[in-house]
Amino acid sequence: MRNEQTMRDLILTVAQSDQRVRAVYMNGSRANPRAKHDLFQDYDIVYVVTDINGMLADRSWYGQFGTPLLTQEPDALDEAVGQPCDPEQNGYTIMSVFTDGNRIDLHLEPVTVCELTYGSHSQTVPLLDKDGILPQLPAASDKDRWVQRPSAELFYHHTNDFWWVAPYVAKGLWRNELLYANAMLGDVLRPHLLDMCDWLVGSDADWQISTGKLHKDLVHLLPEELWVPLTKTFANGDNEATWQALSTTMELFATVAQLVAQRLNFDYQLSEEQASRQYIAAIRDLPAGATTMKLKWGVRTK
Repeated sequence: MRNEQTMRDLILTVAQSDQRVRAVYMNGSRANPRAKHDLFQDYDIVYVVTDINGMLADRSWYGQFGTPLLTQEPDALDEAVGQPCDPEQNGYTIMSVFTDGNRIDLHLEPVTVCELTYGSHSQTVPLLDKDGILPQLPAASDKDRWVQRPSAELFYHHTNDFWWVAPYVAKGLWRNELLYANAMLGDVLRPHLLDMCDWLVGSDADWQISTGKLHKDLVHLLPEELWVPLTKTFANGDNEATWQALSTTMELFATVAQLVAQRLNFDYQLSEEQASRQYIAAIRDLPAGATTMKLKWGVRTK
């Protein structure tokens, strides 16, 4: 596998030898000084070019990077399903994993586009500038990905929606709709829970921290007493496991949401949690095929 210095030298050599490439810069995790480096990191590279259509029409230059094992061209895929693709206005991306395991995500960007967008991301490192077209930028950082302090309205949005949707999981399980129940659990409840975990971590770090793409760094940032139950919110494919995952998700969400509320001086609507739990408990106890149900309001169910 070619090492990082070899890959950087190759990326610059290809650019130096092609007059159509006027500048090169890098973004993504390799431009983030806080990122953990490993062999699976992509090389997120931008070539600032003068003849994008010519480079796409004759791709002999691309072969210098190596033999692709897997390739994806997102813009071509979008165009194939009816979405507009205009390289001169939006650039064009070619992503390849090469046979030695290295991956380059190469974005071709017209000079005119670069002039409007360069520096819009805090994770940007200039590598080559033939014409002095790349303005000076602050040192690269992950500031764009820092957890943002929520407003009271956004906090309530998450808590209200969580407790409103939680019974959907229970109803799906009672109806033996395992796919629906897990979709509600994974696609609605878990994102609210993960955002709440982000806010807890962010409040600890004075909102100067990122939890990574798709919250991946929570494994290192949450205390063990919160991380372990978070891992148990994933069901393993049957109704009972999903009931248990729902229960764990509710317990953890209630714990983290109340911690966030305390730290940010927000109101936590405990009555909404209690009502949702009572409704879910009634569904859990409901016999299959029942045509009516009784709810015991006023009794908190945990």
